[in-house]
Amino acid sequence: MNDIPQILFVLLWLTMVGIAISMMAQGWKVSREMDGYTQKPQVKRHPEIDEMEGSSGTLMTVKISGPRPELPELDETDADFMKLQERINEMKQKEDDETP
Repeated sequence: MNDIPQILFVLLWLTMVGIAISMMAQGWKVSREMDGYTQKPQVKRHPEIDEMEGSSGTLMTVKISGPRPELPELDETDADFMKLQERINEMKQKEDDETP
């Protein structure tokens, strides 16, 4: 008779048993806090947290004093800008046509 299917079944079964035992061992190590697993790891505080004032809950705040800078005006005569604007309009038109 041909014993290859039985041998393959036994090898596959032994492999699965080995994987199951390995996973149980890893779970046991985690539950026992072995091999570097800890329930309360050492967490380093961010240096900016020590500089916080009060309980604002934010790490950084930006305070701008003086006049705000003005954005440059759009140059609508630029050829590249016009091509981009046309592509945007075409895409919007296609989206409008596709919506029911």
